[in-house]
Formats: sequence, C-alpha cells, structure tokens
Amino acid sequence: MLQTVNGLVLRQVRLPSEGSRKLSILTNNGITEAFVNGANRKNTTLQSAAQPLCYSQFVIFENRGSRSINQAVPIELFFELTNDIERLSLAQYLCELALALVSGQDHNDEPLRLMLNALHLLSKNKREPEQIKAIAELRLMSLSGFMPDVLMCAVCGSYEHERMYFLPDEGRIVCAGCFKGTERSCELNRSALTAMRHIVLSPTEKIFSFRLGPGSQKLLSDASEAFLLAKTRRNFAALEFYKSMKRDNGEQSENESEQQ
Repeated sequence: MLQTVNGLVLRQVRLPSEGSRKLSILTNNGITEAFVNGANRKNTTLQSAAQPLCYSQFVIFENRGSRSINQAVPIELFFELTNDIERLSLAQYLCELALALVSGQDHNDEPLRLMLNALHLLSKNKREPEQIKAIAELRLMSLSGFMPDVLMCAVCGSYEHERMYFLPDEGRIVCAGCFKGTERSCELNRSALTAMRHIVLSPTEKIFSFRLGPGSQKLLSDASEAFLLAKTRRNFAALEFYKSMKRDNGEQSENESEQQ
C-alpha cells in the first residue's frame, strides 16, 4: 500500500547496510517510522529530505507492518538554524522531546503544527529560545495527558495573587498565603503565570503570541522544565547539550563586554 504524507524528520538512525537509514517522522497522525535506502546518493532530493529537522513530503510503501520510503521531497529545511549552535541545539532538544511524548497512535495534528511553528520562529529569530522551549515543553506535556492545573490556587481557589508557586511534582499552583514552604516549588510572578495559562489553554495558533521580560521568562522556563522532568522521570541528552551551549554563549558575551 502506498501513501503520501507530510512530516518532520525527528531522528535518523544509520543502519549496517550502506546508505540505509531508519527515520522517525512526526506526521498529522503521530510518529511514523520508516526505512530509506540510498540516503547517501548525492544530488538527490531524498538525501536532503531525510535529514533531521527537515519537513518533507514522503511517499511510503507499507507491507506487513514495515514501511519504506519510495520518494521524498523537502518542503522546509530550516537552513538558518545551522548558523546558530544554541538555536540548533534547542531544535534538536525539541525533536527529542517530541519523540518522548508523541506516540505512533496519536491521531492529532497539533504536535506537528506546534513543532513547525516553533522551528520557524526559532530559525527566523522571532522569539527568544527560552520562550520557545517553555512553550514546547508545556504544550507537548498537556497534549500527552499531563496538563498542569494552573487556573487557580489548589487550596483556596484564588485566581490572582502577588506571588504564586508552581509545584512541579503535583502540577498545580498555590498562592503565597497557602504555600507551606516544604514542597519543591517554582515561584511565579503574574506575568509568568499568565503566560503559563496562555500556553496550556489557548488554541495552538495563538500560543506563541506573547512576549516576556527576561525575569519573567526565566521563571516560566524554570517551572516548565521542572514540571517536564518531574513527570517524565528521565534525562534528555539534547537538553543538557542545549544548556551547555547556552552557558558557553553567555560566557562569551560577558568576555566580549569586558574587552570593550
């Protein structure tokens, strides 16, 4: 059976046979895994279309549960990411995140739309990397059945307070008046909490439509990452690499400022 699908290549694994690859592709129906031969051939659309972070159109042949790619044409390559190692490493982390949270039976186009929007904004430098990271983490977690309860204080029902605390292990918020101080927590100011509510509750096409100052962005990022790690109970190698690139870029910027 032949089918034509559009999808984002999340991962490419080399196989022992020369030129053979196994691709993990995010489509409108979740993640599809398919084999491709001849990926080493030069001057073919198949070579570029099968690269990680490439959004392509694939013609897939399925036989007895095994899928092989007959043809592939790239649609969007996100070339600009190769010019910035920090943004490229974040894009790789987003792919690892999608692999962990989206299943092959997830008949929902929202994860693909989320990833394509995130990569577009990241490659065009239209949003801060930390904001894109937090949005992807929280939204993918919500789509995977781990939506945090950030509407009101879990104890007294207060909607707004000068200070709110997010409890990543429980996935809920409490106000400063109800906070005991014994739970693992992430403090949220009003801007960070409003952003978190927006990410979790807004339609997909609107979740990137806000901006935060550096302080609020850090609070949001810390909370989203803590929640992700608490619920998945796993480490993400690409996340650690991204954070190391971020630190290196920060140190380089500080050195350049001192020299000036």
